[in-house]
Amino acid sequence: MALSPAQITTAAGVLGVVTTTMFASTSLTISSLTESALLLRPQDGQSLPESRHLARQWKVFEAFAHNVSMSALVIGTASLIYAGLKSSTSMTLRRKLFFTSAAFNLLTIPYTLMFMLRKNGELEQRSQTGKKRNLNHIDTYALMQDVSKLGTVRGSLPLLSAIVGALALVI
Repeated sequence: MALSPAQITTAAGVLGVVTTTMFASTSLTISSLTESALLLRPQDGQSLPESRHLARQWKVFEAFAHNVSMSALVIGTASLIYAGLKSSTSMTLRRKLFFTSAAFNLLTIPYTLMFMLRKNGELEQRSQTGKKRNLNHIDTYALMQDVSKLGTVRGSLPLLSAIVGALALVI
């Protein structure tokens, strides 16, 4: 039994919303939970973790999130664009919502490049050369806090995308 064009469009929209939700949840989880746990201050009498070790822990989480997020970004955006293109021309609001949803996904790229790339690069460098440079532990903590806040904003973009895409599916 072959699927109708409307069913294919709906399936593409569902795939776009699901993968976009995965993108948002991965990004927000890494930013708000995992990095926050790394940033817990030691209890009285304990020393701060060494900067290189802290940055290396961040690198592990970031590498995982990057792989999942990039795959979800590509699949989700392509699916939402496809759903928008294949939506019936009589359903202009649905088409616009699918395209708007895809645009929110795509906004994560310039946001990351403009606001996060330099700080991520600094953390990457700290994860590799912490012993060679005289790194201040407090500076690494502050840098990770900045990256975490920026990551939360970045994770909100695909969350908005998923909401708009889900709205397109129900109208």
